[in-house]
Amino acid sequence: MKFDGTSWKKAAAEFAQTAESVSADTEAKMPGFKDLALAGLNGGRTTLVDDAIASIVPGSIDAVWEVLRQIVDGLNDEASAMYATGDYYIDVEASNEQNANKVEESLGQTPFNQ
Repeated sequence: MKFDGTSWKKAAAEFAQTAESVSADTEAKMPGFKDLALAGLNGGRTTLVDDAIASIVPGSIDAVWEVLRQIVDGLNDEASAMYATGDYYIDVEASNEQNANKVEESLGQTPFNQ
């Protein structure tokens, strides 16, 4: 990453976009994982293994979904912090430039400004 304000803000946008993509993809696909009929576990379960899978899958999917939500939240938090860093860096650079201009102006045509 190049260290300037705009690169930080661009990276922040990428983090936010990734978080949105993960969230949208997860929301679109997770319900299908909970559909036990897709795994052949609908009404006709006859084995203990089928029963075990049918009892474990929904809870496991909920746990995975919670972890993914935390990842998305973390990506969004990181994006916000990176964006704020970019803004801060831009402000610091602008302030530095203003101060340098003031010093240059105050020196005028002295030997120190030649």
